[in-house]
Amino acid sequence: MPLLLPLALVLIAAGAGMASLRRLRCLPEGPTAAFVWGAALGLGMMAYGVQALGLLGWLRPPILLGWAGLLFIAGLPALWWWARSLPWSARSWRESVSWRIAGWDGVATVALLAACLGIALLTLPGALAPLSPMDWDSLSYHLAAPKIYLRRGAIGLIPYDSHTSFPFTMEMLYTLALQWGGAGAAKVVHWSAGWLTALALGAWVGERAGDATGRSRPWAGPLAMALFASIPLAMWEATTAYIDLGTALFQFLALDGLFRAYAAPERRTALRWAGLAGVCSGLAMGTKYTALLQFGLLGLGTIGLALAGAGPGWGGALAFGLMGGLVAAPWYVRNWLWTHNPVYPFFVSRFPKTLYWTRAMEQAYQGEQRSFGLGKGVGDFLRALWNLALHGRAFFIVNRTVVGDFLGSLGAGVAGLAPWVVLTRGVRREVWWLLAYCGGSLGIWFFLSQQSRYLLPIYAAGSAAAALIVIALPNVWLRRAAGLFVALTILLQATMHWPVARPSWLWATGILTGDEYRQAIQGDLGEAARFVNSLPPGTRLGMYQETRGFWFDVPYFWANPGQHNLIDYDALHGDGRRLAKLLGAKFRLTHVLINWQFWDDSDRTSWGRAVRDAVRRGAFREVFRSRGNPGAPVSVYQLQ
Repeated sequence: MPLLLPLALVLIAAGAGMASLRRLRCLPEGPTAAFVWGAALGLGMMAYGVQALGLLGWLRPPILLGWAGLLFIAGLPALWWWARSLPWSARSWRESVSWRIAGWDGVATVALLAACLGIALLTLPGALAPLSPMDWDSLSYHLAAPKIYLRRGAIGLIPYDSHTSFPFTMEMLYTLALQWGGAGAAKVVHWSAGWLTALALGAWVGERAGDATGRSRPWAGPLAMALFASIPLAMWEATTAYIDLGTALFQFLALDGLFRAYAAPERRTALRWAGLAGVCSGLAMGTKYTALLQFGLLGLGTIGLALAGAGPGWGGALAFGLMGGLVAAPWYVRNWLWTHNPVYPFFVSRFPKTLYWTRAMEQAYQGEQRSFGLGKGVGDFLRALWNLALHGRAFFIVNRTVVGDFLGSLGAGVAGLAPWVVLTRGVRREVWWLLAYCGGSLGIWFFLSQQSRYLLPIYAAGSAAAALIVIALPNVWLRRAAGLFVALTILLQATMHWPVARPSWLWATGILTGDEYRQAIQGDLGEAARFVNSLPPGTRLGMYQETRGFWFDVPYFWANPGQHNLIDYDALHGDGRRLAKLLGAKFRLTHVLINWQFWDDSDRTSWGRAVRDAVRRGAFREVFRSRGNPGAPVSVYQLQ
């Protein structure tokens, strides 16, 4: 189920999406592009339907199954038509391709496709395996919130966790996957989004694979796919339930839609494609706030082209902006109704009636977001691509150790090939547009929060540009030099990923049982979760210095300040007994968990003194202490 269910969801979505595109008469030519566009739009429809059902309080298995069934029935004719269009016979397959497996072009094509297949097999066990503590955001909210929604049977505000007010399109798909396939199915949904993005890149570049002489380069599409798939951060994220690969899919299709709009021979078709580009940009904004920036960049681009009288003109700009805003609006309207702030928890000063959040908390959040990177000077900007390739830990939140240099890296492929544009002849105009888009996004990113995963969707466009740059190199020796660089880069990055993938492969091959894998991977927090889950019904848990609640099957509450303003710790004056009484009376907590590993200097704070006092005076009575790290254990206390 963790593997078959997500693939079934993608197929259902592809059918529903292609049916919609056929009605609009905008289905792209070629089976790959048609499938990717259909899957992306269908997944968006699927997610928005789950959100609507959840807000109505109808988040029940029969209703969710009915929603998936409706999409399947609606898309079945289109899916059948698409399947019949595939080159099933050997003869039709030979007639459907414009290249032969011969010469250097054939060798390069096969090698790049093999690299993509190898990366898929390298990362799939990690997606299927049980969650590890490094999958922090998945454990904290990407999967934890859908698990709470399913337990409640409804979607509603979770006031202690501001992240659950982020746009949640991908999390709605994870809700479906969790219902029947568990965390592994949810992670495979994200893994699938990454490969849909790679296929979108391959199809888009493949349509433009001719060089200056008119000769088609069959390896160009696979090159774009391999460049994106081999990004270290993309390989790691493919094994998680994060959301950045979904953002990458929607954002690249928004670019694709605009390119199609401005190349369309008829104005009506151009307007439809501009509207579809807006839909995809709206879906991207429905996954992540940062996609607002790319929506703005693309919107400015359509306005500039309208001023120049290009393409569909002002109609195209209006179609893009209107559809993007309408598709994204449900998430922002929901936040307004829940918290009086459409972009909660940001811009509290602009929305002074924001609930559960304060200006001081916003400033602390901004300080944490701006702590990433290696500086904001001119030299730091010029070295940004180098640093993103080799010093990933400075841009990565999960693991700021030497391991983080790899996990947080965006790799050397795109960054290493982009400068080769100065050596090209007759490079396609689209390359300059893509580089301008990537450069503008990089500039905005540099002055906001320098987290490498915020750039992962941008590197999708960069991968397409890099492949077209290699095509435009003026002689065979430059292309072979670029090919050698790509081969070494992919091989090195895949080899570096193996230590990360090895535990999941041990699990996938049966060398480690599920329990052994969990014991080895989940560590102290997993041990604490197993203890808490064995407590009697009615247990309610408060969590200090820990947010990874997915493993806990009891209702829980983030008790730390900085997550919300529901507890006035200053008013407690460090009194632990008053704290225990408040937690029990106001929040009906029976136990608290403290992860002492992250305690640091908390004793200097008002809340830290109150917690320490509660432990010292017995208001918190320890009933569990993990054994893995005696100096900084995970402890569970019963409120007295």
